Amino acid sequence: MTDALLPRLALLAAAAVWQAARSRHYFHMLQLNSYRNERYAAWLSKNAPRLWFFAGLPAAVATAVALTMGLPGMLAAAFGYALAAVYTLCAKKPEKKPFVVTDRVKRQFLAAAGLLLAALLLTALVWRAAPYWGAGLLLLFVTLPVPVGLPPAANRLMAGRERRIADSFVRSAQQKLQSQRDFIVIGVTGSYGKTSVKYILSELLREKYNTLMTPESYNTTMGVVRTVNEQLRPQHQVFVCEMGARQVGDIKEICDIVHPTYGIITSVGIAHLETFRTTENIRKTKFELADSLPENGLAFLNFDSTPVASAGYTRPHVSYGLTPGLDCYSDDISVSEQGTSFTLHCKGHEPLRLTTRLLGRHNVLNITGAAALALPFCLGAAPESAPGGGGDTVLVEPHIMLPGPDAPTPQPLPIAPLPDLDGEGLPEGEAPLLPLE
Repeated sequence: MTDALLPRLALLAAAAVWQAARSRHYFHMLQLNSYRNERYAAWLSKNAPRLWFFAGLPAAVATAVALTMGLPGMLAAAFGYALAAVYTLCAKKPEKKPFVVTDRVKRQFLAAAGLLLAALLLTALVWRAAPYWGAGLLLLFVTLPVPVGLPPAANRLMAGRERRIADSFVRSAQQKLQSQRDFIVIGVTGSYGKTSVKYILSELLREKYNTLMTPESYNTTMGVVRTVNEQLRPQHQVFVCEMGARQVGDIKEICDIVHPTYGIITSVGIAHLETFRTTENIRKTKFELADSLPENGLAFLNFDSTPVASAGYTRPHVSYGLTPGLDCYSDDISVSEQGTSFTLHCKGHEPLRLTTRLLGRHNVLNITGAAALALPFCLGAAPESAPGGGGDTVLVEPHIMLPGPDAPTPQPLPIAPLPDLDGEGLPEGEAPLLPLE
């Protein structure tokens, strides 16, 4: 049997590489589910094909036939597995959110390699001592859904180390935030609209303040921590922090790190209902931002979202929306070749006729929420109980907003085109509208 040892090892190694290549997709899904095994399991039960458990059965049958052919069969099977591994890696489908091979993923790959190596050595030892049992173990290894189980197993194996690494990153971010002088943190959360509001608010605040925002969809705890550690500089005056959540406590966890003074809640909807279980849990989680604000803080709440308006929030807040009578609202919306025009009403200010190249009522709503907070900031005074002030002064840069209420024609509000929001920015069933070029 010694002369068959190397072909057997080659076959085992090729089968392990094939299973590893197939697991790449599932490592990606684990990443998209925030490296949480319970969320990954929920995704698997909802999205993976029902026959995934038997996906390796055809390969097992082909391998069994090859083993009956002796040495040539084993070499042919090994070559087949190698080709299948290359094809799996090269023929992957386009990814809406690309798989990012971070240091954490690399550590998981190493753990997965260790698990595969252990399985390979065990099978090789059994095969050498008892060929039929060894061949049976190989066929079982090929048949079982190893690619599906490998990511959570590697994740579990590295959990302790990852927790220690994460804690060190969090401490570093907290120290950087505490060292900032004259620094304000603004939190933005909601079931939809939060990314749009974050970008719009940051554009407005940058006209007067050195502003940092969480990039793209960096709205998890570690995404926020990474932004602080890598991008926060002493000269920054404002940090606009998008806060995402998939379960109760996620927003509070971020707030306990960044300690926002102001917060915007853009909406409460049914996003991630599979992990929240109830809409009340979603509302409770979104309001973790408002509940975390200090005594001198202020929440900005979208009262066009019924769950937000009916929450009974009694602490200082500013209501905004497209409904007349709110603290800050927009009406008289019209669309032309130049974009969307509307009138912004905020308590303490004259109505402002504005124009943006962004299209759709949802974008007017997002601009209204951002302006409710930005308006008093850019006047030079932080908001108190509602956007306040006096006279005809508005946002200081005329290419951002009207220079005054007496301007004869609407002035452009050219907010930078928003990035792909991956469906986050709109309610279900509402298609995104692109800026006019």
